[in-house]
Amino acid sequence: MAPTIITHVIFDMLGTLVNTNDCILDAFKQYAQHFYINLPDNYMKNILEADGANKMFDDFFDYIKLPEPAMNRRSEKIKLTKAIVGHNHQLMPGVKRFVEHLYSNNIHMAIATSRDSKMFDYLSKQVNGFLDAGKLFEHVVCGATDPEVVNNKPAPDIYHVCCQRFSEPPDSMQNVLIVEDSRKGITGALMTGSKTLLINNGLYEYFDDISDKITLISDSYLSVRLDVLGIPNYD
Repeated sequence: MAPTIITHVIFDMLGTLVNTNDCILDAFKQYAQHFYINLPDNYMKNILEADGANKMFDDFFDYIKLPEPAMNRRSEKIKLTKAIVGHNHQLMPGVKRFVEHLYSNNIHMAIATSRDSKMFDYLSKQVNGFLDAGKLFEHVVCGATDPEVVNNKPAPDIYHVCCQRFSEPPDSMQNVLIVEDSRKGITGALMTGSKTLLINNGLYEYFDDISDKITLISDSYLSVRLDVLGIPNYD
């Protein structure tokens, strides 16, 4: 049976469109090395799955046993944030071709990020405005600051709000593809009944318990099978 045709695609931002996860992990690794600590792979997922920046930093400082009060936790958070921001944020490999291919096939696209609009604006500037609404993407929903998003990810609310804002809303959620990179994101996506694409190399997160529910899992956009998703193949 041929897959349902995809007419709309919703992308997460961090780690899905932009390489923020690499930047965050590199910054944390370098910081930990100042204390002669090599962060193990099984700890990395704790950083990526933390519920908010403050918890991410606090859990990390607890893990490395930050010497307090000799070192002020608040000032170290600022230092680490600057290190993350100072990294070279780029589009994920293959994203540009993938998005432009969807656009050339008249597929509606939008971004649904759990972060705030300030973070979105910063990252869009980092990638030369590629993410800006009104170009390739019709609109952007920032869950942390959008009043219509009652419950942020992993709840599915943000995707429903995003669908409602398309100039031509989808006929069915089966015609929608949601692209995510994390367990938190893909959990909410699955609850919508849409098709799902998970971009994750499996180094720090495991999805064995839900893999059979995800339409397609790929370690990169470079190896995505478009025919499985109901999207025309590249020329």
